[in-house]
Amino acid sequence: MIGIITLALLLKGAPGSSVAPPPQLAEETLEAIRLRARLGVRELASTQTIYVHSQSSHYVTEDFTRVATRGADGRWTVVSIGEERAGPVGPPGPPQLVPEERRILSADESEHLDRLLHWPPLYRQSSPGERNPGVGAYYHVMEIVTPQGHIVLRWNGRLRGWAGAVADLIMGRG
Repeated sequence: MIGIITLALLLKGAPGSSVAPPPQLAEETLEAIRLRARLGVRELASTQTIYVHSQSSHYVTEDFTRVATRGADGRWTVVSIGEERAGPVGPPGPPQLVPEERRILSADESEHLDRLLHWPPLYRQSSPGERNPGVGAYYHVMEIVTPQGHIVLRWNGRLRGWAGAVADLIMGRG
């Protein structure tokens, strides 16, 4: 029951909160929010949020979800969690939790991310691909929700351009 309540608060905004998500989030983002609610993640509220959902499947199906939110102090916090379960060709077994990790971006990283998010061409970047990652490869969906804009990007491999720089900061790649 608490997971459903958490999902409802995320989708509608907490009571008395000025944070309200866009009217429609991508289905992959909603799937990631449901996974996070089921796993009991305590979400941080922000008017600027970046969702990244990554999935790979072969012997094991891996679902990872990262949500980055900007704090009042200007620093970004990234909360990651995941789940591994039997894949389509793997032996059956119970799902395994990939423990929650919280990472706060440095002041320099946070300022760089803010500059990227204020760059209007970021929100016009085309999505490089549909879901066809190949066996065992990762498929990613990133949804950026800020007062400056809203964009959903889907890709396999590594994302390039302005959005790629955002993804690298959120996903911890340098």
